[in-house]
Amino acid sequence: MTCAHERPVRRVEVEGDLTVYTAAAQKSRLLPALRAPYTLVELDLVQVCEIDTAGVQLLLLGCNIALMMGGALRLVNPSPAVRAVLELLMLDPVFARASEHCPTCAAQAVATPGAGA
Repeated sequence: MTCAHERPVRRVEVEGDLTVYTAAAQKSRLLPALRAPYTLVELDLVQVCEIDTAGVQLLLLGCNIALMMGGALRLVNPSPAVRAVLELLMLDPVFARASEHCPTCAAQAVATPGAGA
């Protein structure tokens, strides 16, 4: 369930594959966007034709960085290849939680025990 709190949204199109061969270049391109504080970053994955475990690691790293910055990460338009890998590795719930993260809601839940239950 998403909240109604306003936060900036930044959309980044991932161009090319997310594989061991492209992970370093993709990482240097994606990390600056993910380090924007309190921002919802949408990664558009429609153009990703191939993804392997290095690509999955990059997505998980992006998720962690966005959360550490008080923001959130949402994967949008996943290609069939991305969808298949996320389903195979059962990572859909992880990215679903990351896309719904809101620091304001998290702070309210901590301030009001039992509010998140």
